[in-house]
Formats: sequence, C-alpha cells, structure tokens
Amino acid sequence: MGFDGFYYVFVNNTGVFLLATVIMIVPINLLNTLQSPKFSSNIGSPQCDIQMGIQFTDGIQEKFQKVQNNLDDITEVSNYYAYATIKYEVYGAEGKESLLVACGDYKLFPIICIDGKSPTRPGEIALSELNAKKLNLKVGDGLAIYKGQKKQELTVCGIYQDVTAGGYTAKTQLHYEASEVLSYTFFVRLNDDFNADAFIDKYGGRFSFIKVVPMDEYLTQTFGNLISTFYSVAWISSIVAIFMSGFMIALFIKLKTVKEYSKCAILKAIGFTRKEISRQYLLQSTLTACIGIILGALIAIFLGEHLIGTMLSLMGVGLAEFQFVVNWLSLLICPGILLIVSFVITWHCQSSAKEFNIIDLTNE
Repeated sequence: MGFDGFYYVFVNNTGVFLLATVIMIVPINLLNTLQSPKFSSNIGSPQCDIQMGIQFTDGIQEKFQKVQNNLDDITEVSNYYAYATIKYEVYGAEGKESLLVACGDYKLFPIICIDGKSPTRPGEIALSELNAKKLNLKVGDGLAIYKGQKKQELTVCGIYQDVTAGGYTAKTQLHYEASEVLSYTFFVRLNDDFNADAFIDKYGGRFSFIKVVPMDEYLTQTFGNLISTFYSVAWISSIVAIFMSGFMIALFIKLKTVKEYSKCAILKAIGFTRKEISRQYLLQSTLTACIGIILGALIAIFLGEHLIGTMLSLMGVGLAEFQFVVNWLSLLICPGILLIVSFVITWHCQSSAKEFNIIDLTNE
C-alpha cells in the first residue's frame, strides 16, 4: 500500500475511531461520576459515608441530642459533624428575600469551592453558585444578613456548586440559637472495615425517627432520573459506536481493496503471499485505530468534562464546573472492544475479497 493509500486509511480510520471512542467513554464517565460518593463534595455536600437528616419536626433539639449521644457511643464511627440550617434574610435585586444557611465548622468536613475556599472562621460565608449569581457577588465581597432586626456583616470567602434546595444555599460558621434551627444534617464517616449497609443493619433501629441515607443512595435519590437517562444513553451510544466503527472500516477496506487491486496483484506476482498482503492492511488498520482511540480517550477525559460542565451550567441546575470521576475500567474495555472490531472487520473484508491475480488484471 503506497503513501497515498496509507494516508487515506490513516485519516479516515483515525477520525472514525476517535469519534467512536468519545461517544462511548463520555456517557460512561458521566454515569460513573453521578454514582460516585466522591461527587458529593462537588455538589455542596462533604464527602462521607452516611448522611442523616432531622427535618422540620417537633422536638428537634431532643432528637438532635439523642442522635449525637448515640453516635458518640458507636465505635465504628470514625468522625461526624452536624450542621444546622437557619433561615436568614438578605437584600437582593428584588428586595428582601430568604437565604438558607448551613451553620457549622467546615474544617473537618470541608466543601469544594469552584472559587475561593470553605468558611474556616466566623465572619466568612460561602455561597452556592446560583446564589452568587442571583446576588451578584464574588469572592471578597461583603454580604449583610438579617435575623429579625439583627444584622451581621459577612465576607464571601468561597463559591461552590450545589443542587440541593434548588441550588440556593450558603454555608458559614455563625453562632445561632437552638430555637432558630429548621433542620440538622449529620455527615458521618465510618471506619474503613465498616460500611454504610452494615451500619444501617446494626444501628438503624436507634434512628427510626430520622432519615438515614448512605451517600451513594443519596446521590441516586438526588440524580435518580438523570442516572436512569444516562444509563440508557451509555448503552445506546456504545452500541452506535461499535456499529459505526465496524461499518465505516468495512467500507474503507472494501474501497481500498478495489482501488489498490492492481498494486496488490503486482505484489502477489513478484512473490508476496495473500497473507502477507492482508497483514499490511491489518497492521495499518490496527495502527490507525490505536491512534484514533488514544486521541479519543484523551478528548473524552479532558474536554468531555468541560463540555458536560458547560451544558449543565446552561441548564441552570447549580453546577458550573464538572470533573469526571473516571471509570478506568472503561478506558480498557471500550478501546479493547473497538480494537477487536477493527481487527475482525479488516480480516473478514480481506479474506472475503477477490483473489489478487495479475492475469485477471491483464485481461481486464
């Protein structure tokens, strides 16, 4: 196969396998990210094993104390912290409006900010990305919050992503009165040899009056419909990528075989066997497929998350940046499947092609 033939196969096969790799890996990595407990720290919740919520109930302080006492006695609990949700008021573009603030110490359970940092001392407040846009604030700006006639001046120390409470939340270390608490949220980390399911089986009866949710289940509840949709998308896109790459490489090889029939017939006439000629097609097809797959994987990992982040930001769901939790197994399986497709289709097309014969070529 001459340079022009190699260039033809290189450009077309590389492009096809690059595209196929991208449309296989991006949905799989997106699905893996939405299901990963690590993703919780990117959506306004600290990374932990279990989340426990006491929501808008009578006797909230007594229940809070009971949960705290129980967690102190459980040896399988590595550490925990409870954050109180308080409703304050701020002045925005449309006048006075409510602001839900999670108050507590964020040193042990920090949040990941897309700009700035978690609040580490009194007088600092971190705003969700949607709240920062709504109030037209950035890191370093001042924010006055009100509880009745009481006013407190705070400094915006960070902006984070959040999808809870409609995406409009804030976090700080403000002192609060017990009577002001709307809800408590416990974030619990377990010892390495103890998991969330075992915790619920063993201690769930102690917390029957509150909601105890493993973090992976919390993510499933939060993104349930989205996860279901992308699960289907991942399967469909993988099937489309396999069929597309198989069809296109079959078409390219068939066309190249016809176009280069005379060259292959001459090579056979001077001593090259059919297997040796086919081996050239297999080698070059595999090489170009590998290059396309490698480029596609890099694009899927480094540009795919920027594309998804932009889409989610435009949707206004509270996510401005998106970082994949990469499923490294998919980076082995998907390329492996595409390489097998490339090899099998190329071999089949070559083995079923018309026998290269210099005499037939001369008669033609």
